[in-house]
Amino acid sequence: MKTLDDGIQNSGICLPTNIRLYNEYIIPVLMCGADVWSLTVASQRRLDAFDQWCIQHILRIPYTAHVSNFEVRSRAGRPPITTCIRQRRLKLFGHVARADQDHNRAL
Repeated sequence: MKTLDDGIQNSGICLPTNIRLYNEYIIPVLMCGADVWSLTVASQRRLDAFDQWCIQHILRIPYTAHVSNFEVRSRAGRPPITTCIRQRRLKLFGHVARADQDHNRAL
């Protein structure tokens, strides 16, 4: 996490570009294979906590500041990561449900 801190905190990149870089490079790696994960409540909490931590570092909000998670998310314009995972799973389910009957189904 030290390299993430150094890359975000000390760079001269403006805030919208930092958020865009986060959306383009970190989120896809974080959600790799998320369509088929079996998420427990504990793993959902950990994923959301990591996502929240990254966004707070990008926005340079110290952990001592009393800013709600909703406020941080609205500043960044990002929904929680578990919401994105849920949408991807529903999208995959829609593709599988509409598949031809000749194909082997995984369900």
